[in-house]
Amino acid sequence: IQNLIIDPIEMWKQQSLSELEKRPFVTLSFAQSLDAKIALYLNSDNHDKNFNGNHNNPLQCTSANYPLSGPESMLVTHALRSIHDGILVGGRTLATDNPRLTNRLWQVSKDASQQPRPIVLDTHLRHICQCWENGAVLKAKNLIVCCSHEAAELWYASSRD
Repeated sequence: IQNLIIDPIEMWKQQSLSELEKRPFVTLSFAQSLDAKIALYLNSDNHDKNFNGNHNNPLQCTSANYPLSGPESMLVTHALRSIHDGILVGGRTLATDNPRLTNRLWQVSKDASQQPRPIVLDTHLRHICQCWENGAVLKAKNLIVCCSHEAAELWYASSRD
C-alpha cells in the first residue's frame, strides 16, 4: 500500500502544491456494491422521522455502517486518510452512520492534529440539527460544517434564543 498508493500520491501532492497554485488537494474514495450502490437502504422512509441515534436498530437507519468492501480496502481507506487534511461526507451520512472519520488503522499517531478534519456538507443543516435534537453523540469531533448562508443565519439566530 505504501509503495503503490501512498508514496505516489504524496509525491503528486507535493508537486501540485506550488506557490502559484493554491488549490485544495482532493482524492475521491468510495466503495460500491456490485449493483453500483454506495449505501444499503433498509428503511429510508422511516429514517428521517425516527432517527434516535440508535445505530443498532437497522429499521431506523439506512446503511447502518454496512460494509461494502473488505478489510484490505478499509486499510487503504485509512492509509489515504493519513495523508489528507480532511474527510468530506454529507449530512445524511453523518446522521445515519455516525462515522468517526479518523485514521485508526494506518500508522496511527497519538497526535490528534495529524488526524483528518471531518467536513460535513449539509446545505440546510437539516441532518446536523436532527442529530442534536435527538441527543445523538457524534463520533466525529471538531466538525467543519458547510451550509447555505440562510441556514447559518437561522442557526445563529436560534442559538441566541
